[in-house]
Amino acid sequence: MFKILAVILSFLFSVTIMIVMITSILSTLESTDKDKPNKEQKQVAEWRLANTQEIQGTVVSKSDKSYIKKEGFVLFIGGGEKKVENYEMKIQYEKNKFKTIKVKEKQYLNYNEEDDIGIVIDKSNNEVKYDLQDEFDREEYEKCKQLVR
Repeated sequence: MFKILAVILSFLFSVTIMIVMITSILSTLESTDKDKPNKEQKQVAEWRLANTQEIQGTVVSKSDKSYIKKEGFVLFIGGGEKKVENYEMKIQYEKNKFKTIKVKEKQYLNYNEEDDIGIVIDKSNNEVKYDLQDEFDREEYEKCKQLVR
């Protein structure tokens, strides 16, 4: 009886050791696979960079066209006010080329006139997709550029 129990325990122990070894080998192989971009990652990067333009230039002017919009009343529930953000910056990016760009409040507050700026915009609506002065945005943009190449 003790011999059978000893054989079963040694079998379970050896199976456990084999499972741990196989798992570690598979995780090592999987981690080396992640370094290579797959087709889906490349398609996502192409989608993110589609219809974009990189602009390096100087802020010429900026304007705050934000306003407060009153919302209507619904039955007994009161309406309210909603802030509609509309911040714009005019950027000179070549000798005689200017572009008016829609920015978020944070970017509007961070940049002053005559500041150098590096951004990637969406060509269709002139909104900022990547702010190249922001570390996270710059890293994301560089990753996308590398995957597309």
